[in-house]
Amino acid sequence: MKSNLRELYHVEENQKGFIAQGAFSHVYACRRKNGNQQEPLCVKIIKKKIYTMNRTLQEIEILNEIKQLKSENLLHIDHISESESQFEVVMERCDMDLEQEFKLLKSKNKWYTEQDCLNIVTQIMNGIRVLYNKNIIHRDIKPANILVKIINTDKNEQKRVYQIADFGFSRILNDFCGVDYYTQLGTPLYASPQIFGSEPYSGKCDIYSLGILFYQLFFEGNMPNQLQTKGDLLNFHKTLENKQFKFNSPKYHNAKLITHLLQLMIVYKEEERISFEQIFQHQILKIKISFNYSDSIFSEVQQGDCLNKLYAMQLQLYRKYLFYKSVSQKLVQSQQIEVQAALYCLTQLGFKQLHFCLGFIHIIISDIHPHFNKDNIYPLLQELKLCEMNIDKHPQYQLLIKIIKQKYYSEKGDLQKQMNQLETEQNSNTQKSESMRTFMEIFQLSKSANIEQKQLTDLLQLFLEQKLLIGFEADIKKSILLEERFPIQNSQDINPDDIFKV
Repeated sequence: MKSNLRELYHVEENQKGFIAQGAFSHVYACRRKNGNQQEPLCVKIIKKKIYTMNRTLQEIEILNEIKQLKSENLLHIDHISESESQFEVVMERCDMDLEQEFKLLKSKNKWYTEQDCLNIVTQIMNGIRVLYNKNIIHRDIKPANILVKIINTDKNEQKRVYQIADFGFSRILNDFCGVDYYTQLGTPLYASPQIFGSEPYSGKCDIYSLGILFYQLFFEGNMPNQLQTKGDLLNFHKTLENKQFKFNSPKYHNAKLITHLLQLMIVYKEEERISFEQIFQHQILKIKISFNYSDSIFSEVQQGDCLNKLYAMQLQLYRKYLFYKSVSQKLVQSQQIEVQAALYCLTQLGFKQLHFCLGFIHIIISDIHPHFNKDNIYPLLQELKLCEMNIDKHPQYQLLIKIIKQKYYSEKGDLQKQMNQLETEQNSNTQKSESMRTFMEIFQLSKSANIEQKQLTDLLQLFLEQKLLIGFEADIKKSILLEERFPIQNSQDINPDDIFKV
């Protein structure tokens, strides 16, 4: 186990790479120096302290055991090393924990479907079964210690893997069912009455904690009896000691089976609490889950997030068009040739925003690809495809697309008229200024090739520097600034409401 971890991994042991902090440890981001360098990993650094050494050695022993097990529903351990001052455990870095997932769904006024709940319960119990077979007691089962790994499939779907983590309070028991005075650990709201009351307990303490967690899962994140304080918990335990836990059935098809299991798990006396063998044989775990991503709440959440994100991107591009259009209308009455040239540049800039919109709407890679790097373009294309399939769920977006299409073809006609007018005037004008000669080079090029927005804003800047746009300087400066502040490649991060604040 003794090795120099820094020879194998890049460890970001700084503020930027900091992920979390425990009572006796810190977690930082890291990656392999060789092999798959893109796999997200993290390293848990546990300092050696005399007063915590026994517990630390116990945790390292269990982590070494789990490293060998390689269960999908237990935290994946990549490497463990030891130095004179600390232990370092390299682990798979997941996307969030179950507590954070609860908060995410609540923030969107959503909750799991029954299939989601059964899938999560099954995965957690698969991990628990592996621990049980190795006589490992966890002693701190709670949503924050269930990690969530999101795996994107090639079908534009997501697979969520739930992994039991944080074995800092875990222990290997010689007799899993034997009752003894073990160290009083855990999180009070999830700890069994025996742990909470400093009484002897066995491996069945984890069953109570799982019962509380599963109750939250089936009841939209709520605790039994709305437990909040230590007093609430004491009263709840007293009630459990005298009578069976009673509650309204969850609003799911298998409500009777769910209620039956929870009432057997959330039990005060250990001898009356259901055993692990009985849970593994319970009917709730025998329900065959034909899990389709489309039936998951995360399919709906992903669709909604995707639609809102792309709607915002299109809206800010459309508002950029409106900004350029509003400035163009101020220039349209002027007969000065340089002002007409500036008008053409502005019309082109506005038309390009609509053109980008059409690229998003019809998923035309050639219209959007040059403006996004290779790491961003594939996820964006996947989102565009998902959006295309679910556009009927976003009436505002549907209306915006209709407006964009109408404006696109209208502006295309106006742009052609401007081009014809400018060409006629230039053919009759034999004396051209330096700025107009530069403009005409780009103007002629625009007939057969794509002109970058930077070329157009540079022309506007040239007209300003030569003081050829008297009376329009402020609006032209804003137009140039608009493109600098809100380039298309940043469109995923731009708030549409900021466009008119330039």
